[in-house]
Amino acid sequence: MSPSARLNERSAFALGAKISIPPRAIRVRSVSSVSELRRFMYSLSKGSRRSRPRGEWCRVYTVSLQQYGPTRCPFASSAEISPSGVVFRSIQAGVSMRDQRLDKLADILVRYSTKVKKGDLVSIGADPVALPLVEAVYEAVLKAGGHPFWQLKSSSLADILYEHASDEQLDYLNPVEMFSDETIDVSIGLWVDVNTKAFSRVDPKKLARKRLANAPKMKTVLNRAAEGKMRWTGTMYPTLASAQDAEMSLNQYEKFVFEAGLLHLPDPVAAWEQLHQRQQRVCDYLQTKHELHFKAPAGDDHDGTDLRVDIDPSKSIWVNCSGGENFPDGEVFV
Repeated sequence: MSPSARLNERSAFALGAKISIPPRAIRVRSVSSVSELRRFMYSLSKGSRRSRPRGEWCRVYTVSLQQYGPTRCPFASSAEISPSGVVFRSIQAGVSMRDQRLDKLADILVRYSTKVKKGDLVSIGADPVALPLVEAVYEAVLKAGGHPFWQLKSSSLADILYEHASDEQLDYLNPVEMFSDETIDVSIGLWVDVNTKAFSRVDPKKLARKRLANAPKMKTVLNRAAEGKMRWTGTMYPTLASAQDAEMSLNQYEKFVFEAGLLHLPDPVAAWEQLHQRQQRVCDYLQTKHELHFKAPAGDDHDGTDLRVDIDPSKSIWVNCSGGENFPDGEVFV
């Protein structure tokens, strides 16, 4: 059940008809899907033999706990139970307060990394697990004057594809996705690991086959980016799966990821602009050099390093990686 999910009155009646529970009782329950909500409501109707005194009202609260990212409660909903025991109101989801670090991250991705401007068509590619960040980026794009849309990426759908798709279906290049890559001005990817071992049992030949089928899409993206016709960036959305691989709690991993993005600073965008300027000075300096000399003294377990590398400035360009195409970042390379 997503934060925008809504059950109309007809559905609500079907869920909660003739619920009999103690007067003014409150039931609190964590749910993660509409089907689970149905089971919960049904259990209320069958789970108590005590009748409510005529004329009494009670309220049933359901709260979903987000297990995958910084926003712990993506929705909380409630339903009124009438004196006769029938659900009276529809169940309306309401989004909880968003983690402020996500707003800062969205601001960086939109204003700094991709520099979204008025009229830009902006694709936001992400798994539903990253919906809180999708919403933050969507809002930031609108404030910048762009036209955002969410391009759904789902690891669970990928699982289904590799389990059931024929060779012909694996070889299929979706023309809608191709049109998107040929049309958008900006692509913002939110990388989500719900299960880092999801494809460990998938036939490698199937993975390679699908990768080959999607090669024209990747070529289009790289060519348009090289020609300056499209800007793109990608960033990680912290999940329990990633935290587990890092041997951290989710809170620790979120702190690690967000501080790497300088989100703990008062003005992260200004901080990244300063980092870009510092690294650009390094690039400008190295661009004038013809040789790099790497030297390190010997130690107890090694002989040290004394390496010289020739560089032709006319053929090699030093690149400043400062949170543009990949966020966060912080390196120069040639």
